[in-house]
Amino acid sequence: MSSAQDPFYIVKEEIQDSIDKLLSTFHQWEQMISDNGEKRHFSKELLAGCESIEWQVDELDKTIAVAARDPSWYGIDEAELDKRRRWTANARMQVGNMKKPVMTGKQSSGTSTSSVNGMRHELMRLPDSHQNDKSNQYAAPDNDDFISSESDRQLLLIRRQDEELDELSASVQRIGGVGLTIHEELTAQEKIIGELGTEIDSTATRLDFVQKKVAMWRSPGSSPRCFANLPTRSGGDLRSPAAIFVNLVSNSLAGRVGGGAVRCAAVCGSGGLLQCGHGDGRRTLAQNFTSTKKAEVKMQVESSLSVVGPRPTELSTMIYSGGPPVPGPNGKQRSSSLESPIMLLTGHQSAVYTMKFNPAGTVVASGSHDREIFLWNVHGDCKNFMVLKGHKNAVLEVQWTTDGAQIISASPDKTLRAWDVETGKQIKKMMEHSSFVNSCCPTRRGPPLIVSGSDDGTAKLWDMRQRGSIQNFPDKYQITAVSFSDASDKIYTGGVDNDVKVWDIRRSEVIMKLQGHQDMLTGMQLSPDGSYLLTNSMDNTLRIWDMRPYAPQNRCVKILEGHQHNFEKNLLKCGWSLDGSKVTAGSSDRMVYIWDTTSRRILYKLPGHTGSVNECVFHPSEPIVGSCSSDKQIYLGEI
Repeated sequence: MSSAQDPFYIVKEEIQDSIDKLLSTFHQWEQMISDNGEKRHFSKELLAGCESIEWQVDELDKTIAVAARDPSWYGIDEAELDKRRRWTANARMQVGNMKKPVMTGKQSSGTSTSSVNGMRHELMRLPDSHQNDKSNQYAAPDNDDFISSESDRQLLLIRRQDEELDELSASVQRIGGVGLTIHEELTAQEKIIGELGTEIDSTATRLDFVQKKVAMWRSPGSSPRCFANLPTRSGGDLRSPAAIFVNLVSNSLAGRVGGGAVRCAAVCGSGGLLQCGHGDGRRTLAQNFTSTKKAEVKMQVESSLSVVGPRPTELSTMIYSGGPPVPGPNGKQRSSSLESPIMLLTGHQSAVYTMKFNPAGTVVASGSHDREIFLWNVHGDCKNFMVLKGHKNAVLEVQWTTDGAQIISASPDKTLRAWDVETGKQIKKMMEHSSFVNSCCPTRRGPPLIVSGSDDGTAKLWDMRQRGSIQNFPDKYQITAVSFSDASDKIYTGGVDNDVKVWDIRRSEVIMKLQGHQDMLTGMQLSPDGSYLLTNSMDNTLRIWDMRPYAPQNRCVKILEGHQHNFEKNLLKCGWSLDGSKVTAGSSDRMVYIWDTTSRRILYKLPGHTGSVNECVFHPSEPIVGSCSSDKQIYLGEI
């Protein structure tokens, strides 16, 4: 953190300004010879200023003492702490040097004044008969002096207040002007970005449409063809007893499909398959013109004119097997079953902190600051088909059980919850933590156990078959990330002390510490084969640790860099690809990062989000990566 943003230096500058002003007043006080009302006023003002500055310095000392308990958490070192202590000591000395003469002068002035007044009263004491007359003569001059002194003091205060108000007014005007300029610039940039986004979307749609049309009529290794119905009128209804398929290059008849009244015909993307809808409404003949082989597929329709529901799997498979895959907008072959190379999922009302694919890769679960968990279809339109409600605060992490039947969620409402995916009902609520629950992880095999990590400094082990937690692992610091070992006999925890701790479940003790990160951990995940642990930290690095038995003493085998953490302090997660060849992590610079684990190179740096990317995950079986962000959006994209 720069000194311009550090609260210590901001307060320091304010205190130094106060000391400088007080020194100026002190010099004026020193030059005053007579002990009149103005000097007494200056003395009071100096003492009040000294007390105020001493109080502010005391508060600074308290903040330094707090920071000294854990300097790394506040991003400062011992040298900086010593520098701050020296400054506060110097400030106290400056104030003391001013306060001591003022106090001494006030006491001596008070003593001398009282003694002189006593002598005056004794020497000038008159008989009682004359005392009342003389007192009236002296009262008027004394009152005039007092009124004059007070008037001067009030004028001085008013003048200073006017100057301060003028400075404050000028500052407010400058700030208002800067804010207005920034607002205008941001509005203009937002408008430009919106127009660019609309233009890009429109261009992508047009390109996709054109590419699909080109692929449909001019696929590799085939000639362009068209079809036509041969109509006859029967009962006032146009019907075709046959459909013909024409080669557009040779102008010759490529084929004919008939055998009944043909209402419509369509050509598949490869141009080699003709699909015909017949008048009986229950059969479709498919003609493959490359092999001249006919296939009949039975279709269930409600009427002879409309088909309701999804296309049968058999027909879909047959159509796509007739030719090569349809290329995407950039001309490259598609590598996944996503409906489009990039799918945008919207619906959350606040920042999305976590997302996970189910083990089958058909559903995505996402958790948000809006306290809800959304379930999305991966294929088709990627629609949200279920919302799980119950948490009283944000959802920081979601995890699927191995069978994909349940979801486990962690939240700052101090609870973990288990949800049945089929019914959408909450089936278990775990609420023994006394502070935020940051992370959770189920076992990969064996009993249905769950480990959770919390800001209360504990990791807890839960058995889904029992009511409460079955084991407690206390730590000195907040725990922000947890995971199980592959054999489920150990748990891994990471937190604000920068270390990864390995706990033996049977002995309930730490058996190993993995040290290397320079800042708190925000996420961790075990590799698919269970041999390596991936950790993400606010020191802007990913580390890969060798967790195999009898590994070398230095278990950190890779350090990956490139992504960023920022002042938001979000718990950015990380993840492995299915084959372990790639890892991914979120980043506060709004990018999705993907690294090659062998070369440590950044393979992809994917833009699109407009807020911090909080988690990235790989699809369990296809080359798809998902990302969720503080911009409330989720992206699924093929790589």
